[in-house]
Order: sequence, then structure tokens, then C-alpha cells
Amino acid sequence: MAVYARFALLGGSEPEPVQEPIDIEVWEPNPEKPGYLRFVRMKTVQEVFDELEARLKTDKLLPDEYFTISPEYDRCPEMETPKDWWRIACFAVKGVNEGHYVHIGIIRAGGEYRDLFLGKTFQGLDYALKVAGACTRYFEG
Repeated sequence: MAVYARFALLGGSEPEPVQEPIDIEVWEPNPEKPGYLRFVRMKTVQEVFDELEARLKTDKLLPDEYFTISPEYDRCPEMETPKDWWRIACFAVKGVNEGHYVHIGIIRAGGEYRDLFLGKTFQGLDYALKVAGACTRYFEG
């Protein structure tokens, strides 16, 4: 008998808790077209960072060494996130000498990747992967 994942209940009978995703765009109801939204602006890098950091703290997943805005955007955290973003990517990698890094960045429409935030932990790869996985859920909803 073949079982296909899209038809099977995996991971137990309890549904995953639903949470509002972190959005990097700001939208508002469009008074000219009821039921529709209109784009207002991109959130600033600092706004997105503050929301992400708060969620990591709440879930006790803030990287122990540091969690910061990447150097490219740290000089001007009030800069809006790039408008031509396509995906948000969250992943963990081993550090050059020690520890593990958690990268949270955007993939732009043309395929270019840019780090937005960077965390470092000395708690091992499993912890770094857990942080990266949580960040993915925060942005995916």
C-alpha cells in the first residue's frame, strides 16, 4: 500500500498553532475598492528585526552569542527592505573557526541573496537549525 504525504496526517493529531507571519510589506484597506488592499510601503529593516527578535525571545530561541542586523543594513537600519524581494531564506551554517551562524536574508527577484540579519550561537548545529526553522515559520505563517 502506498501512502502519499499530502493525504496522510503526519506528526500526530494536533494541528500546529497558527500565528500571524512577520510581513515585510505594509498594506492597508483600499477605500476606493472595498475588499481590496493597497500597498503602503516596505517595512524598515529595523521594524522587521525588532519583530523577529521579539518572537525569538518569546520562544527562547535568541542566539546566545549575538543576533544583529547584517553589516550592509546596520549602517542605516531605517532603510526600507528592498522592494524587489522574492523569498525570505533562513538557514544555519558552521562558523569558520567556531560556533554556528544563522542567516536570515532575502532572495531578490533576479536571484541575488542578501543577508538582513545574522545570529551566532555556540549551542551546536541542532540549536542553530532550530532557530533557522523557527525564523522560517515566523515569515511563512
